[in-house]
Amino acid sequence: MEEREEFLISPATGQSSLRIGHFLRPSVTSPDGPAFAPPAESVNPTVTSLAGDNSPLKVAFAGWKSPTGDWKNWVDRMFSLHHETWKQAGIHNAILSSTCKLHRNDDIIFGFAKRWCPVTNTFVFPWGEATVTLEDIMILGGYSVLGDSTLGPLGDKDVEKSLLDARMAIVRSGLKKASQKAWMEKYMNNGGETEHAAFLAYWLSRFVFASSVDDVIYKNVLPVAVHLARGNRLSLAPLVLASIYKNLSSLKEGLGAARRSEIYQIKLMAPLELVQIWVWERFPNLQPTPRSINPGEPRLFRWHQVKKNIIRDVLSIVDSDESKKQFCWRPYVSVNNSQSHEFYKEREIWVPVKDGLDEDLETFARWIRVSELVSFDSNYTEQYLPHRVAMQFGMDQDLPGHVEWINWSPQIAWSKYARKVEDTILYIPARVFESRVTTQYLNWWENLKCKD
Repeated sequence: MEEREEFLISPATGQSSLRIGHFLRPSVTSPDGPAFAPPAESVNPTVTSLAGDNSPLKVAFAGWKSPTGDWKNWVDRMFSLHHETWKQAGIHNAILSSTCKLHRNDDIIFGFAKRWCPVTNTFVFPWGEATVTLEDIMILGGYSVLGDSTLGPLGDKDVEKSLLDARMAIVRSGLKKASQKAWMEKYMNNGGETEHAAFLAYWLSRFVFASSVDDVIYKNVLPVAVHLARGNRLSLAPLVLASIYKNLSSLKEGLGAARRSEIYQIKLMAPLELVQIWVWERFPNLQPTPRSINPGEPRLFRWHQVKKNIIRDVLSIVDSDESKKQFCWRPYVSVNNSQSHEFYKEREIWVPVKDGLDEDLETFARWIRVSELVSFDSNYTEQYLPHRVAMQFGMDQDLPGHVEWINWSPQIAWSKYARKVEDTILYIPARVFESRVTTQYLNWWENLKCKD
């Protein structure tokens, strides 16, 4: 980040003041510089009808899974035996969250996909940009930002082979696929380390990295499951976020095809329930009434079994002045059971980096740093551009600089993501702080909206 004195304006109230601002890099200080603007179609979108029964767009939400009664029972049993291992591996809240029943609101998913920009991986609103970040994936999904990569050798080969053999036996049994139901019947209450690894393989296949074939145990998750069963932490958050970015871009493309009356079918494999919860957390005028949760419970429990609001015209609400004023840039910092507020203090702080960072601060550094996210199957990478949405981290917003998408190999992209923090000092904003935008950013954004 960088700091400098600027006239800063509240996008909600229009109030301005001269003070020291804190900005995420890369930023530019002049509209004549290489500011990276979203495409015109994203800033001034045409009206697109949303998907429905009569739409040529047919969408299957394959990654949005509801828990079964048997799964909840299995989670309860495994929790009593392995919850400390889950904490060590950074998956405790993610597993508990998989027991939540989240009611899908298609109008919200399709409406926000219309506001999605695949070039910047942000939602583009009349008043600026926002996006699902690594912080959201960690707080809402329970996935770790830190940990080892899934690209290298993982797990215990003997346990992995046992699971592979069991998977093949199910395929050959006449089912013709590695059925999740048959897998649960084989391993539930079976006991031992193999059951725990099999349990995690089911969780990964159903709730995290769904396969293109419905309701199967995904072969590629087996070494990951074995690794996690040993309490070894893996960095799952960037993998999940990459899949969400990819699916939002695919859905945006499908909506464009529907507008042209083209038949378009799409299967979405990412856990897009996290997008809907992201919307509910940040748009008070779109959210139903959340549940009260107990200290220590995952954040997602706020929305368990909460009935969705029936909203006929999502986009008119999203684009309204009311949303501009009410949008919650930092919804997690003031909630007692949040994970993100612990390193936020009542006053801003500067932390020297030369002696290294603890896990919380290393996590924060990953949240706010530009990187490329590798997909689980290593077939693609997605740009992560937090400098475009600095207010989501308590920073001020200036003109976003251009970041070249190099599309690194998976190994290089991971090494860039996991590189050490190079700043000599890390700035942590106060827990309650009103971020603002620079005058040049506000003028730049208004000029973008005026262009055809």
